[in-house]
Amino acid sequence: MAGPDAQPDSAPTQFHHGKLPATFPRRLAPGLARRQPTPTELAPRRQLQPAGYCSLLLFSLRNPVLKTARAVCAATHFNRLQGGVGTGPVRLTSFSDMQWVGEPEVLAGLLRELAAEARPVFGDARLHARVQDLVATDGTLLPALPRMVWGLWQDERNRAGKLHLEFSVWRQVPSEFTVTAGNVSERATWEAKIKSGVRYVNDRHFGQDYKLISRGQTAGATLVWRLLNNTVLNRLEPVRELTPADRAAGVAEDVRVRLGIEPNGPAGRLVRVAAAGHTFLRFTNQTELAAELVALNYRYRRQIESFFRWHKCVFGCGHWLAESQAGVTLQVYCALIAPGFLMLWAGTRPTQRQWEARQLYWLGYRGWPELERSLQRAKKAN
Repeated sequence: MAGPDAQPDSAPTQFHHGKLPATFPRRLAPGLARRQPTPTELAPRRQLQPAGYCSLLLFSLRNPVLKTARAVCAATHFNRLQGGVGTGPVRLTSFSDMQWVGEPEVLAGLLRELAAEARPVFGDARLHARVQDLVATDGTLLPALPRMVWGLWQDERNRAGKLHLEFSVWRQVPSEFTVTAGNVSERATWEAKIKSGVRYVNDRHFGQDYKLISRGQTAGATLVWRLLNNTVLNRLEPVRELTPADRAAGVAEDVRVRLGIEPNGPAGRLVRVAAAGHTFLRFTNQTELAAELVALNYRYRRQIESFFRWHKCVFGCGHWLAESQAGVTLQVYCALIAPGFLMLWAGTRPTQRQWEARQLYWLGYRGWPELERSLQRAKKAN
């Protein structure tokens, strides 16, 4: 990712501990200016405003010391943090109240801006020329406390939220996001935000719903989905001839089919791939793309799973600083914004060891030359 804030890789200022807290309010300000302040925000005795609250959430996610709301509030009494984050001392009650005042959609707007600024950094150049944006869709559970009653999942003792994510494979950033209760359907959430002209790669959980496939095609989306191996298929045309490149990619069949037994079932192209003794069915409404590239399209879906693993290891919300659905959403969106800014400045997501090295640098236990050497070694290894 590159943008107006990009700096040379060798500049120590790009890793300065205060840069992110200083940049974040400036980028958030236009979104806040477009909304109408609530009477709660305008109260004369209010210590904290939405921008300061979100800055504190972001600061806590980057700091290995601050793990609880009490710790964050205690840290606001230090002058250096007040200057970096832009808040004065904050009481715990004021901090907790802000989860009901802040609006997650403002943060969502900033996330979309960061995604729009991203440049392609991943993927096959042949697909870049044919596919403007490839979006992988998936969801992941967010463990919740039993008293977080909004997080309906299995039962009263097993509650969870769910992050529904659309991930831009070429740009390696989240492009759309929603936090819901754990039992909310991923398919319904995806359908509510479907965009015409976008190519989606979804797993076989989506491919079970033939009506959803039809509605996705009607909405103008391009689909590259996996089907269950026992899917009912009716071949509509003779099998297409495979090229040597198709066979080298494991493609065993390329044919136009109709799904299900209904005469109005979704029609499209089936690409059957054989690999490691297994057979995989790929369904797409893309007609002109080579079969080998259809297979490659779906393999890139693993990128969203890799992002989830990376995000939970490096920026995982190990302790909720708020327990309402809106408060959890604000914290999750801040956790997605932080790697967006890092990509903006450094051009890549840090590994867990690189992130630890940055934190040690910020805490003063590692000098800039040592950090620079470790980052250069990581670049060569990649």
